[in-house]
Amino acid sequence: LTFLLVSPLAAVAVLLGALFALLASYGQGSCILPRYKGKLDVLLGRSHRASTLTPAMVANNNVSIAAFGSKLVIAYRKADTHFASPLARIIVATASSQDLDTWDVIWEHHTGKDDLRETLLFEMQGHLFLYYARLAPFKRGFTPRRMQWTRTNDLKVWTDPVDIGEISEIIWDVKVREDQPGKKMAYKVSYVGNHYAGDAECTVLFEQSRDAMRWSPVGKESAVYTG
Repeated sequence: LTFLLVSPLAAVAVLLGALFALLASYGQGSCILPRYKGKLDVLLGRSHRASTLTPAMVANNNVSIAAFGSKLVIAYRKADTHFASPLARIIVATASSQDLDTWDVIWEHHTGKDDLRETLLFEMQGHLFLYYARLAPFKRGFTPRRMQWTRTNDLKVWTDPVDIGEISEIIWDVKVREDQPGKKMAYKVSYVGNHYAGDAECTVLFEQSRDAMRWSPVGKESAVYTG
């Protein structure tokens, strides 16, 4: 009886998830209402477009945002669909907090053979780091290849992308905290394993770093949970 109850619910959940993913891939039309210009800072109901409008690349997702210097910085994935695509690219843009209508693209990256997503921006030791994931461009699957990072200290020159972490590892979040006077530690939470598989088993990793380039376990081992 439990099987009969669970299976229909699971099927409905999968269909709803597919529907929402499809709707997220559709482009958003331009607002016909005039934009308010003035000193009154009321954000409720005032949306600001940060992504570029590209007719053939209507999926803008996996957004990360950070403050660096006097700028707001966003990184996001742009592709023809929300699903894995070899056309996917990573876009980085900046804006002033006083003008959220104007976002200038300062860095783009694509390979033509990878799906790119899971952007993550954070500041460490005066550098702005960008982490992102490379995946196989198979629309009906989620197959991570490797995480990579690049960084900048002036929002102009970015380093060449470098592999990081284990093969198939997906980094979910990085937090930077001051653990000693004048010293900061970055803490990384990630997982390894295909959680979309029917018999999925994932391992959660918890690691730390002084430079965001080399990571070590916070405790005795990096793995803190498997299941």
